Amino acid sequence: PAQPQRAGQRKMPRAPKAAATQKKISDFALELYRISDFAREVYAVALEIPEGKVSTYKFVSLEVARRRKTASCPQAVGQALRRNPFAPQVPCHRVVADSLRLHGFHGRTDADILERKRKILEKEAVLFTKDGSIAPQCVFAFDEGTTIPGTACA
Repeated sequence: PAQPQRAGQRKMPRAPKAAATQKKISDFALELYRISDFAREVYAVALEIPEGKVSTYKFVSLEVARRRKTASCPQAVGQALRRNPFAPQVPCHRVVADSLRLHGFHGRTDADILERKRKILEKEAVLFTKDGSIAPQCVFAFDEGTTIPGTACA
């Protein structure tokens, strides 16, 4: 039930619910930032990781390299994600270490920040194993032929 409105109190309009649409990197005001072409591609790839899934720095790097026809460099992907000015809309929190463990978030690796990243992922329905790593069924690979770490095929 709605609360009665008091005299002199204005009722705040509610924002319309946004449609659940897949964002593209072109949806962001990139011209306002000094972002390299490489970082733009990393952010575009990160946007493809669906909610409830994660990918690894290696997988993101391989996908960026495939698109740019360059060598793969997971460390450069990590640096681009560390400087992500569009978080959480560009979901850098969905990228984890190849070991499927949480490694860093917002350029930090302390326990508090990793717990924050874990809570965000759990809220998105990412599953964790008893040892604290990501459950293999929650890993998103951009190429269907990619071997997922931690699976019987790995």
